[in-house]
Amino acid sequence: MHLRTIAAAALAASLAHAAAASAQVTVLDVDGRRLQPGTDTLAVYVVRGGDTTRTGSVVDELRVIAGDDGAAIQRVYVTRDRVLGTGLDSIFDQLRTLSPIRERVSGTLRSGELAFLPGRVNGWMRFASGDSAAVEAPLTAGAYNAATFDLVLRAADLRAGWEADVQAFEPASRRVVPLMARVTGTERIDGHDCWRVAADFAGTDVTFWIDRDTRQLRQQVMDISPGVRMLFRSPHPVGLPTHPT
Repeated sequence: MHLRTIAAAALAASLAHAAAASAQVTVLDVDGRRLQPGTDTLAVYVVRGGDTTRTGSVVDELRVIAGDDGAAIQRVYVTRDRVLGTGLDSIFDQLRTLSPIRERVSGTLRSGELAFLPGRVNGWMRFASGDSAAVEAPLTAGAYNAATFDLVLRAADLRAGWEADVQAFEPASRRVVPLMARVTGTERIDGHDCWRVAADFAGTDVTFWIDRDTRQLRQQVMDISPGVRMLFRSPHPVGLPTHPT
């Protein structure tokens, strides 16, 4: 699942943590060519204690296309969910580095367009409240689009002990914010060996299970409030956990 969904859930935390963003960018071994083009569908569940309820689904498509500065990766992300709302997000990044190019989003939580230029981000946003805002913000060299955070992790040189402080532009705060991640182990999900990556997305705890061979996202869990989690996993999982960890 792309991180715009997490950004919506973590808006208040993002604003609180944005001022702590550092100008120092961690140099990561990220290569978008590790990602495989194709379409993945994940079911969305809300987990409250021992109660797991399916609320919708997300469809995530990756395409490799020709860009102005070489090959680019286009991500088309469709959300249909009772909690997260509906949305269509189209994100463009440079294939090799995942440096951001532009983004268009239309949905119940947020609509807008962003253009990532050298040293700045320009565009506009409209939120569910009806408020609109122009975006004219500085962009730290080497920063990513926060909506691409999970792709950055999937395209990174993951290994035992790996950790990183990823700088990313978060539209809700219109700032570059630090997003931390580290490999905490390995685990089999639906028969696939995965890296388990724990992350802090501007104050929201998120865990990703990334296929060690294909770099597909096999599972994701994020804490949205005390005792409540959102789980993203195959619509027909083997042994759906009641208490994902």
